[in-house]
Amino acid sequence: MQASASGAHGSVQRARQWQADGQGNASARSAATRTTAAGGSATRQGSAERNADGSASRQGSASVQRADGASASSSGSLARAADGTLSGSRQSSVDGTQGSYQGSTSVQDGSVVHTGTCTDASGTVVPCRP
Repeated sequence: MQASASGAHGSVQRARQWQADGQGNASARSAATRTTAAGGSATRQGSAERNADGSASRQGSASVQRADGASASSSGSLARAADGTLSGSRQSSVDGTQGSYQGSTSVQDGSVVHTGTCTDASGTVVPCRP
């Protein structure tokens, strides 16, 4: 399924797809894009899959950009094996006039690891504030 619209405030497009084979396997996908009249934009996309053996996975990403150049994005995936084991990761970034953030989070066998780096406007690494 696809849909789109536009007007004085910008435009949007969306798409979705879903399918199953009747044997316990199914998948879905979706995406959307939005553009504002002021010059900003946002996009997202994602997919998910389920298999007859009980395994499943999901992936997704999203990003936004302001007209002044500031931006943020995030993408990641998560998978469940047939035995129930989870694994996945996500990467995120934010860039603006005051500085930037780059981060990564991963999970494997029940352990979660996160790393993140913040910089100020000059590019100097600074402590990240909660």
